[in-house]
Amino acid sequence: FLYISKYINSFFCCKHIIITSKCPPNLNPIDKRGIIKKLDLYPSQNSFFSKIEYKNFKSIFTNEKIDIYTKLNITLITSIADANPLIKFLEKKGNFVNHIKFADHHNYHQQDISDILTKFNPSNSVKNIILTTEKDRVKLQKFKNEFKGIKCYVLPIEITIDDEKKFNTQIIR
Repeated sequence: FLYISKYINSFFCCKHIIITSKCPPNLNPIDKRGIIKKLDLYPSQNSFFSKIEYKNFKSIFTNEKIDIYTKLNITLITSIADANPLIKFLEKKGNFVNHIKFADHHNYHQQDISDILTKFNPSNSVKNIILTTEKDRVKLQKFKNEFKGIKCYVLPIEITIDDEKKFNTQIIR
């Protein structure tokens, strides 16, 4: 990885494509040119920029959804390398976030779930939820019985790539 800034990573997708990921949604053309200049690309290489778009919260155990703009008291459970962009996003939307962080790629155990439930304070408010990432959702689903009666949600993401048509053409080559 070539670290460009605090939240932007560039990596080689293949020898002719470089993707600068986790870009802010408002990355302007001047900043993009600056990043491309720092990458010092060969003429045969193409640079693309991707960003994360957060979607509405989806219940882990039911089909219920919550609008992403609803202000909530969130107990955020993550085992990802850097949750700071996610926390900042949630707080910017007016949410109170209590983050419970586990090591990257953590496999949850019964004691972890007990610790999470001890730190989560539902206080019978519909505004209190547990939120996790799509990656962690898969690992937490096996604890459905332990989370019974607690509103547990996942925050789906969508990755978009600038100039997607050109990117797809390059990938097919």
